[in-house]
Amino acid sequence: MEFEPNELERYIGSLPAESVWRPVRDHAGKLLRRGGGKFPDILPETLHGVELTGRSIVDLGCNLGAYSLLAAQGGAARVLGVDIDPAVVAGCRLLALDYGLTNTEFRVADFLKEDLKETFGLGMLIDFIGRSVVAKGKLHACLKAVAQVSRSELLFTLRPEYNSQNDLGCDHDSLSAFYPPGFLRHGRVQVLEYAAEILKQDWEISVDCPGRFREHNLKTRVRAFRKSSSDSK
Repeated sequence: MEFEPNELERYIGSLPAESVWRPVRDHAGKLLRRGGGKFPDILPETLHGVELTGRSIVDLGCNLGAYSLLAAQGGAARVLGVDIDPAVVAGCRLLALDYGLTNTEFRVADFLKEDLKETFGLGMLIDFIGRSVVAKGKLHACLKAVAQVSRSELLFTLRPEYNSQNDLGCDHDSLSAFYPPGFLRHGRVQVLEYAAEILKQDWEISVDCPGRFREHNLKTRVRAFRKSSSDSK
């Protein structure tokens, strides 16, 4: 399938600002949109250190597919990007065509409510867990959803903690409906600790660069490996 010259650039340029979370580039590296979303975080535009070759990968909440495309270019056998917004999924499909990728597909779905009816070697949930997810008590559901479709490895990002009032605009009582008291300390929600608690029974947790990111409370990558899995593909 082919598309008209400049169709990709026009389409990406037409999307509302809040729909473009990360920088968007065409196959030649030209920057089409800077991105940023409502609450930008400094995340590397790389999947460095993650084994991709020959793997099946699902990218939940993929937005415009930045990490789906990286995984596909990195040698994945198959990548499925999932997002609830039909407009950004259409943009993902145009980008995949522009990149000449045949191992990538994109699907419109609410992964918190819909069963994807398949599993993957690696499940990614990048730049999705943020203020809204934490304030609304959806962290548990997000991690359970990505764990359910992942056979052997998880890759997700989050901030280690949030200030309840300043970051989330929530009081202690409202958050206590979602988080046990041990994860609500000194006016802060201990997000990383709670995530580790959710996954600890079946997964081994590994945090990339915890010191620097915790000091500045930036989003950091978290990897988890299923304890009983022998299927890495």
